[in-house]
Amino acid sequence: MITSIFAIWDSNFETWVNYARNINSFDENENKLIELYENWNIDDNTWIYDYRYTFTYFQDGNRKNYLLEFWDNNSGIWVNNSRWSYTYDGFANRLTAFNEDWDSNNGIWVNDFRQTYTYDSFGNVLITLSEVWDNNVETWLNEWHRNYTYDENNNLVLFENEFWSGDNWYAYIGQCYFINNDNEFIYLTEELSAYYSTVTSIDVPVNDLTYNFSLSQNYPNPFNPSTTINYQLKTKSYVQLTVYDISGRQIKKIVDQHQNIGHYSVTFDASNLTSGIYVYRLKSGLYEQSRKMILIH
Repeated sequence: MITSIFAIWDSNFETWVNYARNINSFDENENKLIELYENWNIDDNTWIYDYRYTFTYFQDGNRKNYLLEFWDNNSGIWVNNSRWSYTYDGFANRLTAFNEDWDSNNGIWVNDFRQTYTYDSFGNVLITLSEVWDNNVETWLNEWHRNYTYDENNNLVLFENEFWSGDNWYAYIGQCYFINNDNEFIYLTEELSAYYSTVTSIDVPVNDLTYNFSLSQNYPNPFNPSTTINYQLKTKSYVQLTVYDISGRQIKKIVDQHQNIGHYSVTFDASNLTSGIYVYRLKSGLYEQSRKMILIH
């Protein structure tokens, strides 16, 4: 078991005060079984549950699935939030990674997104494809894919990330160079941005490198009854900004569409919600981040 404790400095008492901790437990093969997060309750000086990941494995040691749950203080139980499931081929190469969200209103798991992998005869991954589930048409839609290229020694020399914009692919290319026999390497990125619909029709847009992927803390926080959430996108991609209650129940999808590179600001109105802690999560291509916000009526 490995425990990490995060503390903050109290300048009034000139001492460190507990803030949060992370506890990891493992099996005899050093596979992680549980990753638990707790917060420090300063009122009664105790640790209280926040959320946890639970992992299971196949007999060969490959990860089978993992489950994310949030602690519900009112009912005193763990509540489902999301889960991943994996499949592999006979050579232990991962074939699929499947993500689902928990629909607490109906008590069922619902599709969120999935990734599929293809390999060459040496076991090198050639293509990773990510798709998102569209509830409106009940089908999987392209989100992004990555193509890999290797040299004669099976060293990765080139990968290409392509994001689906709804009608064409938007590409980023990066290169990885190995420089000695000890596999020490310098990682260099040469970015090429392009929209294309056919191989013979390429349109190169302006690539604004001033933007990075980021999800800001909402302001004001705590708030009543509305708050502003800001985020930035470095690539054009399919974007989802979703609000959950502390039990993991989905409250509202604020954003659910393709968006261009740039800075965005949205307002979340919680007039019809009860006071408490809520989680908002941003998904955009390869990027995902969550933050907490507090509603006080």
